[in-house]
Amino acid sequence: MTSNKPNLFSFATSELSQDAIIAWLIQWADPRFESHDRALHETARYFIRKMYGSELVEIDEININPQEYKIDLLIRLKCKDGIERIILLEDKVYAHAHGDQLNRYLKRIEDIHASREHILPIFLKTGFQQDWSEARAAGYREITATDLLDVWQFGEKEGIKNDIFADFGVHLRKLAREFEQAGIDCKDFENHKVATWNHWHWVGFFTKMKTVFPNSDFAHNQFRRDSMLSYWFGFVPFGTTSEDHSIQFGPNFDLAISRGKPALTIRMWIQELSKKGIGFREYRRIVLEKLQPLNLGTAGKLKNAKDSILLTKIEANLSDMSAQQLQDYLQSLQAQLQAISASDDQR
Repeated sequence: MTSNKPNLFSFATSELSQDAIIAWLIQWADPRFESHDRALHETARYFIRKMYGSELVEIDEININPQEYKIDLLIRLKCKDGIERIILLEDKVYAHAHGDQLNRYLKRIEDIHASREHILPIFLKTGFQQDWSEARAAGYREITATDLLDVWQFGEKEGIKNDIFADFGVHLRKLAREFEQAGIDCKDFENHKVATWNHWHWVGFFTKMKTVFPNSDFAHNQFRRDSMLSYWFGFVPFGTTSEDHSIQFGPNFDLAISRGKPALTIRMWIQELSKKGIGFREYRRIVLEKLQPLNLGTAGKLKNAKDSILLTKIEANLSDMSAQQLQDYLQSLQAQLQAISASDDQR
């Protein structure tokens, strides 16, 4: 379905807007609203069945609480068998779950409201999710843009005549196309020069690099005016012990993609840096002295961050490389960095 008229969801693109449309649809499954719009009622019931993956006992009442305990949608189903069932729905567009939030949310509901067997945790993501392992490990069932589009197509066949539903259907088809293309790009990065890579080519490359470099990882960071994809690897640990504390610290590489451009740096991670009273300048001096003979880059400005400090910027034209050349280059850098761990004056 396509349309040239103004679409509400061309402007309401945030996760809160997506929360609202999902809550709005699910509320239609309440028996009180069947006589108002049977097609919306049946579509909402289909959505609930799809989340559960099976038929459900009849529902007497539905109550939805957005942002209760910071959970996107907490959906209480009062069922005819006398049991209150709860759908814990965490909803994302492009962002990822952060920290241990999925486990924390589920544990909170278990402790306060219901036994685990009556809680259905859902992780709904309309943007592409390359790796669902974290959500699955926490016990969440995933719902994708394609799954949600199936619900909208069901509603269209039921004959829903509603502008809000129709507008989101148009928007959802766009998200589903992006979702499909992102999956293709994640697997296809090796067939393109780095200069042409988009966000999902980089995600595919970083996913492969996690199998090449032990203890490496990447994250998508959303800032107020920009977003950045950052991959870190090659950490070399040092340590120091005094009468007051024992702290581990050391350098690692950070390859950040901002506005489509890669920037390679060496940063220093310091255990408990975010705590007040950690004197990081001496640790920075120790690492810089070890890096200097390697001549890996130019010193960066001293800017304290929550968990790491910029040490040097590496000047390299990564965009002219192929995927294999970039991998080889990063491996050569890591080999040089790892060499300093054998230094006799390690502290």
